[in-house]
Amino acid sequence: MLQILIVDDEEASRCHLIQTLEKIEDEIVVRESETMDDAIAILATINIDCIFLKETLCDSPATLQPLYPQHSKTPIILLTEREDRKTRREWLEIGVSDTLHQWEIVPAILSRSLYIAIGIDRARQEATENLRQVNARLAEQKQHLTTLHKLTNLLNQRLANLTDLLEVMARSILEAIAGAKFCFIALYDCLECQTSLTVTAGEEADRLPLDRAFSAGGWLHRVFTTGETTLMQTPTHPLFPFPAALYAVPIQSVRSGRLGVLGVGHWQNLEAFTRGDGLLLLAAGEQAAIAIDNAQLIQTLEEREERLERQNQTLARQNQKLATQRQQIHRKNLQLIEAANMKSQFLATMSHELRTPMNAIIGFSQVLLRQRSASLSPHQVQMLERIHSNGKNLLELINDILDLSKIEAKKLEIKLGSFNVVQLVCTTLETLRPLADEKNLVLSCDCQCHLENQEIVSDRDRLRQILVNLLSNAIKFTEKGSVTVKLKDVGGDRLKLVVEDTGIGIAPERHKRIFEEFYQGDQTTTRKYSGTGLGLAITKSLVELMQGKIELESQLGKGTTFCIELPYKP
Repeated sequence: MLQILIVDDEEASRCHLIQTLEKIEDEIVVRESETMDDAIAILATINIDCIFLKETLCDSPATLQPLYPQHSKTPIILLTEREDRKTRREWLEIGVSDTLHQWEIVPAILSRSLYIAIGIDRARQEATENLRQVNARLAEQKQHLTTLHKLTNLLNQRLANLTDLLEVMARSILEAIAGAKFCFIALYDCLECQTSLTVTAGEEADRLPLDRAFSAGGWLHRVFTTGETTLMQTPTHPLFPFPAALYAVPIQSVRSGRLGVLGVGHWQNLEAFTRGDGLLLLAAGEQAAIAIDNAQLIQTLEEREERLERQNQTLARQNQKLATQRQQIHRKNLQLIEAANMKSQFLATMSHELRTPMNAIIGFSQVLLRQRSASLSPHQVQMLERIHSNGKNLLELINDILDLSKIEAKKLEIKLGSFNVVQLVCTTLETLRPLADEKNLVLSCDCQCHLENQEIVSDRDRLRQILVNLLSNAIKFTEKGSVTVKLKDVGGDRLKLVVEDTGIGIAPERHKRIFEEFYQGDQTTTRKYSGTGLGLAITKSLVELMQGKIELESQLGKGTTFCIELPYKP
C-alpha cells in the first residue's frame, strides 16, 4: 500500500489529483496538507512513499530544506504551472524526482511519474544499503573502495549517453582489478533474445563471443538466468581459445529487472581473481544497474520533452491554420451578407418597377372589359379576362417577392392600429367567397360566440394578408367539403385565429419544411396545384413580426388546420 502526501493550498487541485491517483492505484492512502508546516508535521509521524508539492508553496529551492535531510528518502514530485525546461532541470538538480504541469495530471503520465519517482527512490535506497554493506566488507580494501567512488562519480557525470557510460565503467573496473586483462559489459534483450549493447576494454576483448555466450547453455546465459555471481576457471588449450579465468556478475535493478552481465577475465592465469574482486564486481554491477536505469529515465524524460515540443509546434501550426480559416470564413460571411443585401435591394427595386406596368395592364384590361357594348367578340372578351386574371396573379407574385425582400432586409414595418377583428375576418371571407363558390365549398366563420373582446391593436393590412394567404391555400387544396375560420380567447391578453379545411392534407415529414421559402408539398414540374411557395413563408414571418406564433396540424386526406396566436395589444 502506497502512502502519498499532497501539499497544495487549493482544495480543487487536491481533489483532482486524488481522483487521478485512485484511477491508477487501488491500494493507496492519501494525506492532505495545505501548508509546508503541516506537511513537515505529517512527515515526522508517518512514513510517506511520495510527496506531491505545489511549486507556489516553495519560494525557492531552500524552502525544501525542512524536508531534507531528515526525510531525504521521500521522493518529491513538484506540481508546476511553468513549462520552461530550465526551471524543470533546476528542480531536478536539487533533488526533486520529477515536475508535472497541471495538464499532465492524467492517469497515464501521473502513473509513470509516480512509479518512476518511487522506483528511483527505492533503487537509490537499495544502492545505498548495498554500498554500506560493501564498504563494511571491504574496509581493508581501500583501493577497491576508492575506485568504486571514482567509478560512481564518473557514472554520475556521464548519465546522458548510455554507451559512453558503460565504456567509462569498463575502463574504470579494468584499472581497479589488478588481475584483469579485459572487461566487458553486455546488455541482453529478453524479448528479442539477443544482446542489445556490448562494450569491452582491455587486451583482445573483441575475441569474446558475447552473442553466442547468451544462447541456451552459454557461459553468460547461466549467469544471466540464475542471477548468481560466477567464477569460471578453464585450463588453456591451443585448440580452445577461452579465458583461463572469468569472473561475471549479473546487472539487475529493482525497476527494470535483469539487464545484462558485467565481467572481467584473464587469458592465461587461472588464479587471477580473488573473492574481493568478486565483491567489487558485484558492487559495480549494482552501480551499473542504477546508472543504466537513470540513463534510461533521463532519456525517457528527454524524449517526452521532445515529443511535447513537437506537439506544441503542431498545435501552434494548427492554431495558425484555424485562425486563417476563421478569417476566411469571416470574409466569406461579409461577402454573403453584402450579396444578400444586394439581392434584397435588387428584388425590392425590381418588384417596385414591375408593379407600375402591371397595374397599368390590369387597369387597361378592366376598362376594356367594361366596354362590352362595343364591338368585342366573345373570343376577345375571353382573352381580356385572361389578361386581367394573369395580371392580377403576377401582381400578387410581385407583391410577395417585395414583401419577402423587405423581410429578409429587415425593412418591413408593422403599422399598429385599433380595429374590429371579427369584422376584418368577415370582410375577408366575403372577398374570397367567389373562389369557394366555384368549387362548391362551404366557407364559414365561427367568431363571435367565442370572443369577448373584438377590438385588437395590430396591423390590419398585414393581418388581412395573413388571412388571405391561409384561406386561398385552404380553398386551393380543398376539392370538397368546407373551409372554416374560428376566433377564440386563449388567455387574458391573447387570441387564437384558426383556419380549418377538409382538403388533401400535408404529409408529416413535410410539416417542418412547409414554412420554408419556395417550398411546396409537390416539387415536381407536373404538379397539380400552382403557386410559388412564398405564401406560408411570408405568413410565418408576418406572424412573428406581430409578436405571435403559428402552428400546423394536418393529416393526409383529412385536411389541415393552421392556428395563429396574436396578442390583443403588443
